[in-house]
Amino acid sequence: MDKILPRREARENAFLLAFSQTFGDIALEEALDNHAECDEEHPVDVFGQRLLRAYYGHSAEVDDLIRDHLRNWTMERLPRVSLTVLRLALAEMLYGDEKKPGVVINEAVELTKKYGADEDYQFVNGLLGAVAREKGLDAADAMEPEELGIDTSNYATSLAVFDTAGEVVCAKKRFLPVKEGQLGLRQSDALFHHTAALPEMLEELGHEFDLTQIAAVGVSQKPRPVEGSYMPCFLAGVNAATAFALARGIPLIHTTHQQGHAAAALFAAEGDKLFRQKVLLFHISGGTTDLLLCDEVRRIETLGTSTDLYAGQAVDRVGVKLGFGFPAGAEVSRLAAQCTEEIKPKSSVKGMQCSLSGLENQCNALLKEGKSPEYVCKYCLLCVADTVVKMTKAAQKEYPGLPVVCAGGVMSSDIIHAWVQQRLPKVYFVPGQYSSDNAIGVSILAAREAGLWLK
Repeated sequence: MDKILPRREARENAFLLAFSQTFGDIALEEALDNHAECDEEHPVDVFGQRLLRAYYGHSAEVDDLIRDHLRNWTMERLPRVSLTVLRLALAEMLYGDEKKPGVVINEAVELTKKYGADEDYQFVNGLLGAVAREKGLDAADAMEPEELGIDTSNYATSLAVFDTAGEVVCAKKRFLPVKEGQLGLRQSDALFHHTAALPEMLEELGHEFDLTQIAAVGVSQKPRPVEGSYMPCFLAGVNAATAFALARGIPLIHTTHQQGHAAAALFAAEGDKLFRQKVLLFHISGGTTDLLLCDEVRRIETLGTSTDLYAGQAVDRVGVKLGFGFPAGAEVSRLAAQCTEEIKPKSSVKGMQCSLSGLENQCNALLKEGKSPEYVCKYCLLCVADTVVKMTKAAQKEYPGLPVVCAGGVMSSDIIHAWVQQRLPKVYFVPGQYSSDNAIGVSILAAREAGLWLK
């Protein structure tokens, strides 16, 4: 699955590519390929590609519309930034899949402020507003409120802002420091680091967004939506969210870390569609190897899990054994990608339950046999992938026809992704920023439970 970006970032990256095209004239597909190779910092996701194709497919109509609304001015005299912003904004407003003219106008104004001359945004705002009125488009969505999500897991402090127009506006994350050689953090240390990080991160957020537009706050108060689920590190987020909500007099929505993961994954897979039905969700991270039955994210039933070691724990232990820092998943994936040998993994699965304690022992034995670190890393990840395949097939026998979504930091591995989709091609894989620890799903759930989204 292609990487999915927050809409604001997607629009900006599409603008940067379109702006570069004003200095040359090459086909769009070639421009996209060149951009992917030369500018990894500003990837153009599926949404951004749709914007560009909307403009390129209707460039004549869009330019004619701009000319019709110029007064005592010509296209040739328009600032290059303003012209590029106008073209993309009009293409999205008139020919895009999502009819949100207010959001489009707001984003166009912000892009012009960032990249254009001091007063150019006023011209852009006026022209787009005039076109919206002429075409009978309702721009009231520009003022849609935003919801703040806060999540303080054992390894990351996360904030996210969700616009009730259905867009992830921003997502911020700061990993907690883990000393070299250690396999995790004590809860007291995690709580301290969250408490220190949250004021700084909220201040950073306030420099980017008008926090007075926040209409509700969501927060993870515990790991899972079950009785007895508790971790002290979530108290930092709960305290910050409570103070913010009380100070502003806005709703405070309590949810859980697991439900946040589920909401972010479902949103990344199919927008709001999967929130209206039952879904099989695989959540695999440092603290979970869970096959879940999600019913609108409000009700989550664990169908299967590991009886001992979690997949992320196994991967991290192998990585630390090889000298990588914790968490080690990214380094294990990087090293595994260098192995070209064909490997047949041996996973331990019974129905929808699995055992992963033997995986660590198998990897240690392979190292003692003289197998390369690259081989061992690949073997480790393929065992996880094979576990996912077997458990999913068992679940599909009992729950036929339900969509299957894979999320969690471990599932962002390209090796796992390829192995699973070769055998289960219809499974949704969620991009890393939506599947690893984050507050995106928490902000989405805050919007829904406050009655501001999916009404």
